[in-house]
Amino acid sequence: MATYFTDTKAREQFPKMLAQAEKKGGVIGITGQGHTAAYLLSEQNLMSLQETMEILADPKAMAAIRKARAGRGKYHPLSSLDKLG
Repeated sequence: MATYFTDTKAREQFPKMLAQAEKKGGVIGITGQGHTAAYLLSEQNLMSLQETMEILADPKAMAAIRKARAGRGKYHPLSSLDKLG
């Protein structure tokens, strides 16, 4: 859940907002003229969103996810990763 600051308060409290977003991995919304104008989020949250979007955009990954959810996934022992290295 995002914490919201008006644009005026955001200017006054930017260091606090930055620390809050970074420390808690939270999302800070900045509002102006009655609507949310921007968001401030931690690098970790941004990277997570980007990774999710990449997976959602990959047809092969999505097909594998659908198969796994339907109980038709292909599972390999963890030790099989040693063969890749």
